[in-house]
Amino acid sequence: MRRLVPDRYDDDAVFATADRVSHDAEADRWTLRIDPGEGLVGAPVGTPISDVQARRPTRTEDDDLTVLEGPVLFSAGVVTLVDGDFVLLYRDADASTDPERWTSPAGRGDHDPGTTALKEFYEELVILDGDTPVFVTVDDRSVALEEVYTAALRGIGNTTPPSEWDRVSASTPDRYRPYLSTVVTEVDGERFTDEMLAYYDAEANTLELRFVIALDLPNGRAEALSFADGEFDREVRRFTRSEYVALERADLVPTDAYMAHEIESPDE
Repeated sequence: MRRLVPDRYDDDAVFATADRVSHDAEADRWTLRIDPGEGLVGAPVGTPISDVQARRPTRTEDDDLTVLEGPVLFSAGVVTLVDGDFVLLYRDADASTDPERWTSPAGRGDHDPGTTALKEFYEELVILDGDTPVFVTVDDRSVALEEVYTAALRGIGNTTPPSEWDRVSASTPDRYRPYLSTVVTEVDGERFTDEMLAYYDAEANTLELRFVIALDLPNGRAEALSFADGEFDREVRRFTRSEYVALERADLVPTDAYMAHEIESPDE
């Protein structure tokens, strides 16, 4: 886990940008180079996110390698599947970007992409079995983010202590692994590597990164679960795979629209 912005700034207030993003198409590997403390955006540092969204990085191509010289924003999150269904949140009409569209839990980068993805997942998606919170363990970083989930639970008025949570694991279903790329983040000589869905949204100058996970549940357990947004109290809904790919692209944020397009198949 690596925080990319100075500790004096609150989470979800200031975000990092990459000064260089490359994509090796043959290896399907994306590499982000980030200089912590530089290229920060957000109101407290005086550089509006919209300014970076409006920029068009210098793009060079050499055989299978495409390079974007930044700054480039990045966003990370989690495409969440429960019993094969996609769990999405509805962005309100007054949302600053992509209003009135369905989205997976996600947010801009204040940590390395993998940690950002999980942090946003625990902030936004509360899962309950009755009144009992369900905590989803994705990887070794999950335990360190329990406080984030505790805060999300408090946001919906649930004060159940972690010792009483129901805990389930999650993993990427084999059918979705072909859609993932290797994502490498380079920060001060450190390297962080994850397997994620990757999509460069040129209009928003943002590299969108998503884990794709399914909760490992016994048969019939999924029907007992309910969902809530622990951060903004948005509507949360489950969509079957068929419903997900049938949604109008204008009804999804660009990353989920890309995901729905990628998995759509006339044979299914």
